[in-house]
This record gives sequence, C-alpha cells and structure tokens, in this order.
Amino acid sequence: MVRAATDPASGRIDTRVLADQVVNAARSEPAAASAAYRAIEAEVGRIGGAGDVGRLSADVQAAARSSQPANNNDTTVTGATVPAANRVIGASAQQTARGQALSAHGATLTGQGTAMTARGTQLLTDNPILSVRWEGTTSAWTQQGGLSGPLADRLRAGGIDVAAWTNPPPTGSVGQGQGLTSGQANNVNGPLAEQAIGDRYRAQGFDVTTAPAAVNQVQGGARVVDVVASRPNADPRLNVRVETESKVGYTTDTGRAAREATMDINRLAANQTARTTGTALETQGRTLTSSGEAALERGAGMARTGQVLGTVGKVARPVAIAMDVVEVGSSFHADGDRVGVNTGRSLSGLAGGAAGGWGGAAAGAAIGTAIFPGVGTIVGGIVGGVAGGFAGDSAGRGVFDSVRSWF
Repeated sequence: MVRAATDPASGRIDTRVLADQVVNAARSEPAAASAAYRAIEAEVGRIGGAGDVGRLSADVQAAARSSQPANNNDTTVTGATVPAANRVIGASAQQTARGQALSAHGATLTGQGTAMTARGTQLLTDNPILSVRWEGTTSAWTQQGGLSGPLADRLRAGGIDVAAWTNPPPTGSVGQGQGLTSGQANNVNGPLAEQAIGDRYRAQGFDVTTAPAAVNQVQGGARVVDVVASRPNADPRLNVRVETESKVGYTTDTGRAAREATMDINRLAANQTARTTGTALETQGRTLTSSGEAALERGAGMARTGQVLGTVGKVARPVAIAMDVVEVGSSFHADGDRVGVNTGRSLSGLAGGAAGGWGGAAAGAAIGTAIFPGVGTIVGGIVGGVAGGFAGDSAGRGVFDSVRSWF
C-alpha cells in the first residue's frame, strides 16, 4: 500500500490516500484496520521519516472527522480535540521508546565493532610483515655453492625470495688442507656466512639476530632460522621481519633442506592469512562502530523528539488546542505540502489566549523545520514554547517573523 501511494518520480508518499484507505477499512473491520495502520505507520517512518509519520497521523484524523460525527466525549474546539492531545502524548512515548531501543542497539554495535577492531589490531601486531629469503654461499671446502634449480623453483612458487647470486666465501672461511675435518670446517664456515648476511642487514638499519637466538626459533621451535632482521614501526601493526636461510655449499631439494623449505613456505602463507584476517577485522570493526555511533545519534534524536511531543501534548490537553484547520491546511499546501514559512506564520497567528503555549510550541517547531530541518524542529519547539505566552493573532505572527529573523 505504501509503495502504491509513493510517487516514483519524487519519492513523496501520498499519506492522504493511505489515510482514506485506513478509515474506510475501519468501518467494517476496526481491529484489522488498526493493525494495518500500525504497519503502515512503521513503513512510512522507515521510508520517509518522522515528518511523513506526522502527516499520516494528521490525515487519518482529518479523514475520520470528515466521515464520522464527533465523539461526545471529545472536547472539540475548531477542529482540535483533547483526544488528539492524548494521541500526541502516546506518540511521544512510542517515539521515546523507539529512540531508547535504537540507542541500545547502537551501543551494542559500537561495543562489537570496538572489540572486533581490537582483535584485528592484535592479530596484525602479533604477525609482523614477513619476508622469507634463501641465500647460497660458496663453500671454501668444496668450492661449490648455490641452490639447485628444483629447490629454487619450489621456493619461489611458495612466495620465498631466492637470491639471484651466490655469495663468495667470507673472510676467515676454512678450506681443505688447513688441518680441520669437513665437519669442523662446516662449524666455522656456516656461522661466518650468517654473520656476513647479518652485517648487510645491519648496514640497512635492521636489528639482527642469528641462530640459535630465541627470536630465531619459530613454529614451536621446530624450525630455527639462520638470520632474522627486524625493523620496528611507529605503528606496531606495520613492524617488518625478514627471515633468511643461509646455505653454504651446493644445496638440493632433499633431506633437511627440503623439510626447511616446506616449513618456510607454510609459515609465510600462515603469516599472510593472519594479516589479511587482521586487516578485514579492523575494517569490519570500524564499520560496525560507525554504524553503532550513527544509531546512537539517531536514537538520541528520536528520544528528544518524543520528549518534546510529550511536553506539547501535555500543554495542549488542558487548553483544548484552538487552531483553524482550513487556514493551516491552505498554508501547508502553499509551502509545497510541507511545514514551511507560511504554515509557521499561520500557526503563530493562532498562538493567542489559552492556546498560547501550544501555538507557540507548534510555531517554534515550524520555524525549526523551515530553517533547520530535523533537529531544528526540536530546538524550534522549545523556543516557540517560551514565545507562546504572547497572545493574539498579530502578535503571534510577529513573533514568528522575529524569531525566524534570528537565524
């Protein structure tokens, strides 16, 4: 029904059509019509907001008045009734409750978003930006060095950087004929190659450790990386860690070297997955937090609107609201079927005598809507309520023009 009553070009909802349909249905099935009205009101509020809901309520009341005699229990004063004020108070309670519920939902979203963002940040901090590299060094003992083609290809396919050159034997390396066994030579040449690689990273400003330091032990201690170069960042999520495996002599994809290659490939993949997950958690968390904060703000606004409606209704009820429906309706139409300057001036003209408080609040709300839509209605209602003490038609219109000139 709401969709059928909505102009596809402008998006404007024809609340008068909906009001007529509800009132006509109420003649034969009051209960069903009442349930339908609540559903229609909720959908109009979702699509058009509080302004359209208010217009729908006014149109339903007008349609009911035109089709049925006034209830003898209503205190009718030129088109306005005490029950109308009661409905304003009821609407204020609903609006306040909805605002509080929305605020609670917003607080929940904000809490979830904050926690999710924190988890993502911790995941990024615990998993620095990792690079894994393998380098070969020529052995002074065998005069051979580098990685075999199959080993180099498998490492590169797994995302590991393989040096394009083979390092020369570092100074102090042990060769054959120097009185040492092959095993003793390896114990000398291996650490010298690691130190040479570490010195290169130190020259670039990295913090460097070599095996068997604790930070070089990864994957539960099952793997010990030869050289670890770290570079901290002001943002701990962006810390950098470069792990380098040093191989002295010619190395093939067999035995220990093959196992280390597999572990390094798996570790690099796990790091990339962790960082992708951390970034996604941060993004989703911030989105949730933003949605929650927006809901909190909307909920607070709805609650404030409900409080203003309640105040206006309590003022209107004892004084039995006096307003000229024809004049206000014409002014509303002149404003393009919205509350604007003409409507506000007409309402202000009615802010006389006993109806001063109601008329002033309504006029103030009109000023706020015309000048500051949304929150301006609330501010204007408060200003107008104070100004409502001014009596008389001409005085009321003058108050509207004067207050409007302040903004």
